[in-house]
Amino acid sequence: MTITRLDWRPAPVFGALAMTAGVALSGAVMVSRPVLIAFAAPFLAVLIVVGRTRLTTGISIDPAAPLTRCFEGETVSLRWGITAPENAEIALEATGTQVQNLTRIDGTVTADITVERWGNYALEFRVKASTGMWIAEARVRGGSLRVYPYAQPEKMQMPVGELPRRIGTHLSHSPGSGVEFAGIRPFQAGDALRMVNWVVSARRADMHVNERLTERSADVSIVVDTYAQQPGPAGESLERCVHGAVSTAQSALRRGDRAALVCLGSRTPRWLAPQPGRRQFYQVLDAVLEGEAARALTGTLVPRAAAPPGSVVVAFSPLLDAQFGLALVDLRRRGHPVLAVDVLSGPPFGDDLDPLIARMWRLERGALYRDLSTAGIEVVQWENRR
Repeated sequence: MTITRLDWRPAPVFGALAMTAGVALSGAVMVSRPVLIAFAAPFLAVLIVVGRTRLTTGISIDPAAPLTRCFEGETVSLRWGITAPENAEIALEATGTQVQNLTRIDGTVTADITVERWGNYALEFRVKASTGMWIAEARVRGGSLRVYPYAQPEKMQMPVGELPRRIGTHLSHSPGSGVEFAGIRPFQAGDALRMVNWVVSARRADMHVNERLTERSADVSIVVDTYAQQPGPAGESLERCVHGAVSTAQSALRRGDRAALVCLGSRTPRWLAPQPGRRQFYQVLDAVLEGEAARALTGTLVPRAAAPPGSVVVAFSPLLDAQFGLALVDLRRRGHPVLAVDVLSGPPFGDDLDPLIARMWRLERGALYRDLSTAGIEVVQWENRR
């Protein structure tokens, strides 16, 4: 519950009455006309009664949920309990949102809110109260709205390293109890009868069994570049980084893999340990929006706990900051397969660009791709399919 004090101040009509009474009393003294005192008496009586009126000193807002979560483009219905004067005017303000159907019934306020873009939004009420002679205005915090980016899971061809020994959907090169046929070998003690290839055994007069490849799960570590960029195309690349990270996490988790998240470069660098399941997907969403699920990160490199041995690293970045590139090189030195997605669609200089500068930019970009490829980092460009 949020309680805010109402600071009352005289209304314009109060000042007009006080001025009228003051002028009448001054005139009565100056010209010795007692009738002016009688003229001012009703005004003075009204001012005395109004001045002794007990006014509401505070208002309170009690949101049904202090933090509401939804996805971008959705409409959510919110409810608050409110204690305020009956004739108070209540307006809900939230920058970047659309507020509809704001109603107040007794001590309950309801509203429908639609948000088109992901982010954290603060909900604030503006309350105006009036008693005729006194007016007051206050702003009260009414909770927060956390809007998650919409995820589009896609089938991504990611480089796969050494898979950990966990059951999953990725075909490995190790024989075991899988489905994919790997070969035929002589029977050994402990082999199950269901593995026996009776046709080959009868032909060779000796027991032979079928070998199959195991299916294992992978660890996918998603690295997001949140370093500050100049306004323009480079600044808009954060939108693609967030959507790409969320979509990659959802795709990995749907395959039964574990997903981890690391955000480098922002005011609050943070990371999330790899975990499987639907709960991890919402943890990733919270971590992208600087929620409570992420852990604080010190330094400019990816922690080893966020990228276990053998994990696949997928990075989303405009590839403009050298610190982020050094972090990718460090991951490659650890032996991780690294896939860098360049989310910058063109030169970060705006539209009016000299052809010579544009050509120099393309040459430097090509050299950057070549250097990263030499370090063992595969670079692909973003394809806008939204």
